Amino acid sequence: MAGWSVLEALSGFRYNALADHLSFAPVAEQSEFQVPFITGSGWGTFAQGSHIALSCSYGDVRIQQLSLRGLSEDATAMLDGSSLAAHASKQQDTLTLTFAEPVILRAGSTLTIANTK
Repeated sequence: MAGWSVLEALSGFRYNALADHLSFAPVAEQSEFQVPFITGSGWGTFAQGSHIALSCSYGDVRIQQLSLRGLSEDATAMLDGSSLAAHASKQQDTLTLTFAEPVILRAGSTLTIANTK
């Protein structure tokens, strides 16, 4: 279990199941970063490179709010290639997307967040 704590600390992973709020704030400034994550109802992978991708490998992950470090307020969200409506707010270096409808990441689905500029 101690090893898992290190992964959570490096990725800045937090999940609030009551608020359906998922957040990642990797500590390392790398051009590419990938880490697994687990919630109460599913698990998957967080990958950061030219864009951010959250992939679900098992179960499902419900997301109403998603907070990410290092994105601009004009970032767009897509679930399996379909655009999602979201309100963006930025505080310091963290962008929080609040989706119009909760996003349900199911096994095999990918949520992609990318800067538009």
